[in-house]
Amino acid sequence: MPLTAQAILRTKARKTTAHVSPGSTNAATVDPGAVRDEDAAWRAAVASWTADWRELWEERAAIMEYDGGLPRDQAGRAAYDAILEAVNR
Repeated sequence: MPLTAQAILRTKARKTTAHVSPGSTNAATVDPGAVRDEDAAWRAAVASWTADWRELWEERAAIMEYDGGLPRDQAGRAAYDAILEAVNR
């Protein structure tokens, strides 16, 4: 199955998670520290990839940004998730 922008966005929508602060009385409260840590982790993983894998990631992110209308950061994360999903099939 090709990784089209639409398929990737559907996959990303199914995997959306929130980071809730422990002991929070409001289940919708997001822990910004957890989000920053997660953001740094996937960016570090991409930085450690070979040039070929980074090129694939950049292409996927650009497709999601341009065709999918995602902001650049969200497109980068969605591309990372899509590549990992495809590799782990």
